[in-house]
Amino acid sequence: MFIGIIFVQVLVVIFLFIQIRQKSSSAQKVSVYPIDSKKIKIIASGSLKYFSEYTADPNGATNETVERTWLPNKITYTINKDSLNERFDYPIEKEKGVFRIITLGDSYTFGAFVNTKENWTELLEDQLNSAHICGSVKKYEVINLGGDGYDMAYETEKYARRGVKYNPDLVIMFVVDFGRISDIFQQSYIDLKLTDEEKTQLNNEGKYTYLYKRYDSLVSTSDRIKYQKKYFQRLLSIYPNKLLLVDHEKNPLYKNTLDDMGKIHNIVLGRTKQPLYGIGKYHLADGHPSPEGHEAIMQEIEAMLLKDKLIPCK
Repeated sequence: MFIGIIFVQVLVVIFLFIQIRQKSSSAQKVSVYPIDSKKIKIIASGSLKYFSEYTADPNGATNETVERTWLPNKITYTINKDSLNERFDYPIEKEKGVFRIITLGDSYTFGAFVNTKENWTELLEDQLNSAHICGSVKKYEVINLGGDGYDMAYETEKYARRGVKYNPDLVIMFVVDFGRISDIFQQSYIDLKLTDEEKTQLNNEGKYTYLYKRYDSLVSTSDRIKYQKKYFQRLLSIYPNKLLLVDHEKNPLYKNTLDDMGKIHNIVLGRTKQPLYGIGKYHLADGHPSPEGHEAIMQEIEAMLLKDKLIPCK
């Protein structure tokens, strides 16, 4: 009987260990995933080999349905006439009384694996228009320029291609993986010794961290920092107005680098509450934010805008 009790306890310990490992693995998965949609076009741009955008229909919005084995339901991206994951089309000429915000970032900003209307950028637009309208502002517009797997080089290119013409009053850059160099990651994916079927299965199951086994060994930390700083300075050269740099980075060295960048360039740096997005209902099975996670991100960024007086009506 004593041996039986010990045996049951051992089984319980093993079970708990497995559960903890699974949760830890889920929380550590990265926010980038390889380009795999047939409706995404790759546009070589200068030194950027794999810069990509969705294919837009100039006649109106199109829907991109996404399915994954780990998603509870199909989700739909609404791609507007400017190739953006947006519910609306925005006029190039900014109307009087409009305060216009552009968001830059990776798949956390794009809104990977949630419906377009559930993304934090869309929620922020709705929240600002419902709670912060005043005499000088008749409408807030939040235009989402986020892209799957973007780094600062891709975000700068996206702003140059799509953002400049909108003449924003504020840019919000949401940094999740400061050390990522997108071209190298995408090349690592292409170089994997896997069949197309195996790659598809890898994507469907959300096992993106597997791809980093090769990617992480290719570039030193110092070179990653130099690379990101270069493109951030390029962004500031074409966008001289107010910028909120939102830090969701886990690496302490990268966090310190972002602090220094904020001081050097005299820009506002906001920092998210890290534990919020790695547990429970706030993330999907692959690590991306769930609809609840996007709601939480929106609330934090709204608080940053108010604290630092970055919007005119508070």
